[in-house]
Amino acid sequence: MPTVLISPKDSFDPAGLIAAKRLTNMLHITRDERAATQGLSRDAVLKGARLGRPPTRARLRDMVEILNRVRPWAASGHEAFAWYRSRPLSSFCD
Repeated sequence: MPTVLISPKDSFDPAGLIAAKRLTNMLHITRDERAATQGLSRDAVLKGARLGRPPTRARLRDMVEILNRVRPWAASGHEAFAWYRSRPLSSFCD
């Protein structure tokens, strides 16, 4: 089984959503840094009502999926995150 940055056991909150605060803590970044990395406004990650909205959750899920795919060949979760931040992905269907 490949090593994952955020394991299924640790990744979900009681509501079944990806635990954004846990991910932020695992990466040793601030919520502001996570917002910038995901292309979201600061309010989108600070306000609980906006954090639970589908577009915000989708961006968080996409980021976790990419980090988990990169993690096996990166030396660490932090290096996978550095790769994610430094390599813009081509947009799809544009």
